[in-house]
Amino acid sequence: MHDILVHFPTLLFLCLIPLAAALPFLKAFPAQPAPPTSGLLAGLGLALAIAAFLAVVLSGWAVGRSQTNLLGGLIPWSDATGYFRGAHSMLDNGELLSWSQRRPLYTLLLAGFFALGERDVQIALLLQAALVGAVAFLVARAVSFRMGMAAGLFVFALLFAYAREYAPILLSENAGFLFGALGIALLWLGAEKPRCSWLLAGSLLLSLGLMARAGAFLIIPFLLLWAWLAFRQERRVALRAPLAVLGGVVAAALLHQAIYWLSGDATNPPLSNFSYVLYGLAAGGKGWKQIYLDHPDIFQGGEGAFSQIIYALAFERIATNPFDFIFAYVKKLPHSVYFLFDYTLSFLHIKRLFALLWLAGLLVAFRRRREPQALLLVVTVPGIVLSGPFLADVGSRIYAATVAFDAYLAGLGFTAMVGWLSRKRSQIVPASASPLAAQLAVTAGILVALTLSSLYPLLRSKDRVPATFACTGEKIPAAFRLGSESPVLALRTSPPFTLFPPQAPHAGFASQFNSRIYLPETLKLASPDTAFITAYVREPEGKSTTLQIAWKTETLPPRGSWVGFCLKEDFHPVLGRPFRVPARVEMLKTD
Repeated sequence: MHDILVHFPTLLFLCLIPLAAALPFLKAFPAQPAPPTSGLLAGLGLALAIAAFLAVVLSGWAVGRSQTNLLGGLIPWSDATGYFRGAHSMLDNGELLSWSQRRPLYTLLLAGFFALGERDVQIALLLQAALVGAVAFLVARAVSFRMGMAAGLFVFALLFAYAREYAPILLSENAGFLFGALGIALLWLGAEKPRCSWLLAGSLLLSLGLMARAGAFLIIPFLLLWAWLAFRQERRVALRAPLAVLGGVVAAALLHQAIYWLSGDATNPPLSNFSYVLYGLAAGGKGWKQIYLDHPDIFQGGEGAFSQIIYALAFERIATNPFDFIFAYVKKLPHSVYFLFDYTLSFLHIKRLFALLWLAGLLVAFRRRREPQALLLVVTVPGIVLSGPFLADVGSRIYAATVAFDAYLAGLGFTAMVGWLSRKRSQIVPASASPLAAQLAVTAGILVALTLSSLYPLLRSKDRVPATFACTGEKIPAAFRLGSESPVLALRTSPPFTLFPPQAPHAGFASQFNSRIYLPETLKLASPDTAFITAYVREPEGKSTTLQIAWKTETLPPRGSWVGFCLKEDFHPVLGRPFRVPARVEMLKTD
């Protein structure tokens, strides 16, 4: 059972693909598109999709499955700790921390999940997974309206393969996927009639996804080109369609900037870390860290101050030697294709099979480029490819906002293959999509409301803080709510099955690390009676900090208890930085 839980996300994906391939050849499921399924069947599909993502999160807690930015299935690690602290701080003070101002949308969305779950990190992760599952289902259902249930299931499998990596983690890829996928689905549906309100909403959401998790920004001008090419022969919408797409992009930019003005302090402009990437390209494609080697002296003060310096240095290098930039850009152009579907499976060349279906879908879409939906898929590809060199320092995670386009193209190729095998020509069949568009709009409304909720003071949930906790000597005092607001994972040799908080088997925890996780070899040295904690600690004058604690204990206080830790100044003798070790632990009472 343990091995099944460890590999559950992969096993589920491996089950979905053969099922999608078999559906068209079952008599109960026609190979070609059919009328929309009943509300009961759609509701069952939605429930199963949500359950699949919840199972990914819960199985990770049960076995202590570690991933990049995640320890033991629960503990925020590396970048995830920044979003963890930023969301809590947003609920406490209504202000974005400097680190959070680079990508404020996910910090606000996470704060919304925290508020809805009463600051409980585990509840927030379950809410996040449920919303990701719902969005993946609805986005895949938009395909099934046009290409059949099998294609919809195939697209859902690909979306599941991508989102399963991030649904259990506090990372901005979740916001990028949620906003971007919803936007793509609305653009897909809006292309049918066309309906300018859907095009506006779709471009708004897709643009927010690109701002939540910076990605293929060059897709935006190609969307404007598509809106003009697709509808230029229709007088009624020839001008309105491009204006609707442009209006959505502008509205997203204004909303994003308004959030920064309202909750930021001008120390770290949104997307300021793009300056590092640009400098790396200007230096001949040496990567975003090159600025640290060439100009270590500029890193003084806030990031917002020296990001402007980095931009100036990058443009200076481009002007002095443009060929370094041009050669690096051309060399990295294949990035998006190279990492295409690398989030699926690498063995047995399965990833290449999906890439071939994607290519087949692109060819089919090009042949049908007179159809607005097919043209949408064709036109977005160069936008993504041309963005690749600016994203080449990261793998497929950088395409969170646009991954649904790849899934749609692969789905179209899958439909073409099924049509060829069944000797029937695949087609995109019109169907009434108004109910689905309404469901997408409601889901988008929930997503936006959660994101903006922490901006309103009346909706913030400030927790009660116990009386001041002090430590003797040179110990570091830290008081926090253990197990709920500050997650804890206990390692045990033979743990009982408990999820709140989780207790993971030590052997499984130590065997699941890979090179992508920060300090993998060191983490394997943790003893079987270690409890890992990411503590959110409130400090005087409204400030806060996060601490990583490795606590050697055989028992844990009741979940949600306020606990005071007196931490040693030195880091953990075995695990080292950043783990602190408690010298004394005390249960606290709230006022």
